[in-house]
Amino acid sequence: MALALVFLGWICMFFYGIMHLPDSDNFKLKVALISLFFAPISFVLMFSLYVWIFFDLSPLDMQRIGCGLNATHYSECYPEGYFPS
Repeated sequence: MALALVFLGWICMFFYGIMHLPDSDNFKLKVALISLFFAPISFVLMFSLYVWIFFDLSPLDMQRIGCGLNATHYSECYPEGYFPS
């Protein structure tokens, strides 16, 4: 739910910036709007690269770690039949 709200806020910022970018004569405002648009994208890419280089964790590993923090047993984070019986 929180991720959907973040994405919705990001989309709203995108359309707000697109609508006001041509109208603005202030160069600093244009730079700020473009920076606000690219900040979440660059943050996610930098964080993914950081955990990949320093901890050798893939995005799938990060997803399983997040699942494991909320699961009652680690096997809930793997598909059915992943562990042999």
